[in-house]
Amino acid sequence: MMSPDVSAPFAELLTETAALAEKLDVRLHTHLAEGPGEEEFCLRTWGCRPVERLECVGWTRNRTWVAHATWINDEEIRRLGVAGVGVAHCPSSNLLSVRAIGPGHDETVLPLWQ
Repeated sequence: MMSPDVSAPFAELLTETAALAEKLDVRLHTHLAEGPGEEEFCLRTWGCRPVERLECVGWTRNRTWVAHATWINDEEIRRLGVAGVGVAHCPSSNLLSVRAIGPGHDETVLPLWQ
């Protein structure tokens, strides 16, 4: 498993990590959309939200799983689900840090949240 931070300013490293994970047939993991600060950083640095950043570096694939994903909208949930990205919510961690609890789901995004 490989797990650099998607909001880190290392686009080349993230892209190469995705390619290496494919070659070695291993999973990718990072924290994603963990709080408003990450969104602000991504918007300021790359002009996009964290999920789009994940897409730009080639991490939206079925070998990727992310922690948190508490600051994403319905369209981003759909895109992650279509790509097969897994999400592990961490409600106790999120509550302790006063971030948020992960978004709810309905039948259109259930595969993402199971």
